[in-house]
Amino acid sequence: MSDDRLTPREHDELRDLVLAGTHRIKPVGAHRMQIIAASVALVLVAGVTGGAIATATMLGSAPVTPAVTSTPAPSPSSTSRPTPTTSPTPTEAPNPRKEAYEAEIAAWPEALPPGYSWPAWDDLPHAGGLYGLQPQDNAAGVYRCMLVSAAWFAYFESNDPVASKDYAIRADAYRLPDDDQWTPAVTEGGVIIDDQLSRASGLCQGISGPLP
Repeated sequence: MSDDRLTPREHDELRDLVLAGTHRIKPVGAHRMQIIAASVALVLVAGVTGGAIATATMLGSAPVTPAVTSTPAPSPSSTSRPTPTTSPTPTEAPNPRKEAYEAEIAAWPEALPPGYSWPAWDDLPHAGGLYGLQPQDNAAGVYRCMLVSAAWFAYFESNDPVASKDYAIRADAYRLPDDDQWTPAVTEGGVIIDDQLSRASGLCQGISGPLP
């Protein structure tokens, strides 16, 4: 039966061999660490430098994107409307008859019958040109028609012989001489002529227009 264990002599010889080999190994541990550290530093420097170069290369070769300027959308503007042109007001041509009428009624010396007033020139029937202006189309002719109208109402409506006679006599004072067509006499010898007063009242509708 064999025994694998060393004898005391073999043990001592093996120990001497190990110690002798140990003394022959050079102390290179510290120098090796310096080399390793330097190598690591070089690796790190190379890595950093390479990374910087790569980054610079990428930045330099990357396409430059132009800055985009946002243009504001145009605000909707109100549609301009043309200014309407107004036609000039036509200037009224001078009318001597109208001017004379307005001057006469402004300075008329006699009082009007109660409830009566001067009609405007443009409201007179003949002023519209239907039959053309007549000689009685003036302040005197209109005033005569007021007296004729007042005499007709006093005579036929109120049955007032005094007032109707007074108005009728005053009306004849303003009739046109020898003009029986438009201004017939309504009295004779201070007496009212019935049919002539009615006729004169009708004719005055075409001179002064409707009166109260």
